[in-house]
Amino acid sequence: MTVDVSVGGGVLDLTDRGVRGALGVTRNAIVAEWEPAMETYLSGAGEMPLTQQIGQAAHLTGRVRAIYYPSARYAGGLCLAVFPDRLSPADEDRVAVNDSTGRLAQRLP
Repeated sequence: MTVDVSVGGGVLDLTDRGVRGALGVTRNAIVAEWEPAMETYLSGAGEMPLTQQIGQAAHLTGRVRAIYYPSARYAGGLCLAVFPDRLSPADEDRVAVNDSTGRLAQRLP
C-alpha cells in the first residue's frame, strides 16, 4: 500500500521544535497518551486533551490543511492528520491511497 500526499500549504508541523516553541508545547506533550483523557473529557469530567485542543484550534483557523506530528504510539514514527474539508483541488491538494490488492483505493478531494 502506498499513500500519495500533496498539500500545497497550510501544514502545521509539530515535528519542528520552533513551531512547538511558538505554541508553547513540548514534544513530550505532543506524544503523551491522550485517549484516556479524551474518554474522561467526553464523559464530561475533564478537559479536552492538549493534542485535541491543538487540532481543533488549527482547524478553526481555516488556514491549516494538515498537521504533521510525531507518533505517540511508535517511537520515531510520524503521522499526518489531514482536514479533508480544507483541501483545495485548485491548489492540487490530494491524498490518494493505493492498495496493490485492489481492496482499498481512495482519493481526497
